[in-house]
Amino acid sequence: MLEIFRSKNLTSIVYGTLTVALVGGLVLTWGPGARTGSISGAFTEDCVAKVGGRCVSPRQLKAIYSITKPQDRGGESSEEVLVRAMGLGSLQTTDAKKKEEIVQRAEARFKKFLVEGLVDRELFANEAEKLGLAVSEDELLEAVMGGVATFTVPLNDPLGGRGGGEGHIPLGFQSGKTKAFDKKAYETMAKRLLGSTEAYEEWQRRELLASKMRELIQAPVRVSEAEGLEAYLGEKSHATVETVNVKESFVAKWLPELTATEFEAWSKDDAHKKEVDAKAEEQKKDDAPTAGRVRHILVKVSPNASPKERAAAQQKLARAWARLQAGDAFASVARAFSEDGNASKGGWYTEQDLDGFVPEFRDAAKALKPGQTTEGAVETQFGWHIIGKDDPAKADAVLAQAKKDIARAAASKARVEAKTKEIAQKILDGLKGGKKPEEAIDAAIADLTGPGKFALAKVKERAKPEEKKTDAGAPSDAGIPAKKDEKKPEDAKKEEEPSAKTDPEKPALLASGSFNKGGDPIPNLDAAVERVIATFAFEGKEGDLYKEVVRGHSRPAMSFPGKTAEADEDGFLVVRLKERKLATKEEFDKERDTYMESQVASKRSEALNTYMKDLREKTKEDVKYVAKYTAAGPAASAEPQEKEE
Repeated sequence: MLEIFRSKNLTSIVYGTLTVALVGGLVLTWGPGARTGSISGAFTEDCVAKVGGRCVSPRQLKAIYSITKPQDRGGESSEEVLVRAMGLGSLQTTDAKKKEEIVQRAEARFKKFLVEGLVDRELFANEAEKLGLAVSEDELLEAVMGGVATFTVPLNDPLGGRGGGEGHIPLGFQSGKTKAFDKKAYETMAKRLLGSTEAYEEWQRRELLASKMRELIQAPVRVSEAEGLEAYLGEKSHATVETVNVKESFVAKWLPELTATEFEAWSKDDAHKKEVDAKAEEQKKDDAPTAGRVRHILVKVSPNASPKERAAAQQKLARAWARLQAGDAFASVARAFSEDGNASKGGWYTEQDLDGFVPEFRDAAKALKPGQTTEGAVETQFGWHIIGKDDPAKADAVLAQAKKDIARAAASKARVEAKTKEIAQKILDGLKGGKKPEEAIDAAIADLTGPGKFALAKVKERAKPEEKKTDAGAPSDAGIPAKKDEKKPEDAKKEEEPSAKTDPEKPALLASGSFNKGGDPIPNLDAAVERVIATFAFEGKEGDLYKEVVRGHSRPAMSFPGKTAEADEDGFLVVRLKERKLATKEEFDKERDTYMESQVASKRSEALNTYMKDLREKTKEDVKYVAKYTAAGPAASAEPQEKEE
């Protein structure tokens, strides 16, 4: 198998998947409706792009495509290899239409990748000409006889890698017998790729000119030994920290209810009033009772849940039920307690949606009259549901109540945040005072006694299948003496009673993975927080506590094709340095040559990319694309779907 790119700037997935295809046997297609026609009929445009008025030939795009498009390998089809290389997952689907769409997207992305390379080449070559650089006939001859075609790897790599380098594709031009350069073989290949040797040589002349410009940009880059040592010590030094993460969700669960006095004090602030008014207006469309809408609050509980898990879910259900009984708007309670995907919009569905719901839910919802709520909860395979039906006649009263609920929720959130920070500070103070982590944590959360007792919601249980009767002849454990319960009844009762100290989400001291100075101490934390922790880890002493609690802002959720990765919630962190190993100059001296070489390569790549970004910005009005050469047809605009199981 031949290597395509020696440039280290390409994403590693490209190294492993883009393999040299057989030039002679490919039938390639382009543009709208591409995958059904032949290449000869598709190249009707004069250019795939224009750079400063200079035309980029479709035939050059065809040539590069034909010798870089992946071929079948390792049991995978060329289409599967291409899809994987372009970062679109795989073709493990039985849906032929979906498969076709994914392949079209992959082909469009690959073509776009190559077109961007051709544009970058022209930009580099144009800059080279401005500086008086040129490619001599001897240089061109040497390149041709070397049998390797050069092409530009684009800065705007569709895979998000660091482009801006060059690719090298061995074409051979060799005699089958002597393995030496064969003019006839060269002429045959050049004509097959670009129609003539003149066209091939012009392609390579522009590539060599662009290469000279890249070399000119990178040549002055130097890395001093002091810079190399600093980078080495940062990269090779490692540390581990311990953290106690106090989460707001944990505190909110066990903090007593907001008092009227606390709420009144919060509400007097004019800024808070404006905040509530804006939120009420934003949610009005979802909160307003509307004909034909049903709402629900879901508290998830598995049919196989343990008694402790069911008790925790029942506690949450009871709190939601109490809020409804107290007169809170259904939408407000859904936002606060529901675990269904539509909780953020107040838990509503249309009556037409009900036909797709499980029978227990559907029947209970359809039996309701406007303004009614189920008498307690309805159990389904997903958990417990409280269901209500909107009454448009009560819209004014409901919206007024929803506004009050928004104010109370905002006041409660501010109170929870303040209490979370207070608990984290108490844990930090306890650890500084010599307490063990468990002791410091328990002392800090001692006043989290819970919001109080709530009347349990009546649950209409779903019908369960009858259990099979035990076969009279089956073996039994009747002859085995029962184990004595050594625990007193009152002790058992205490264990069953949930509390903040027995909650699985209670703060705990946890160790991070090993990280270097540029590493990621705690996954998902905001970059600024990471830098604070990393700096402390490499400046403090083992066993030291960071001087203050750290606001644990999480990174924003990241979107991926077909899914969104959820970020951790906010909270407050107590940080302690567990251990640290610093790299030394002696270690650097042993690896100096290879490490310095890698640093120079990295800096040169950085310089090239910075130059190209500036050049792209400066010349953006001079670059024009012909869309059909990178279009994948109408279906390509859809986002990739989830992989079928």
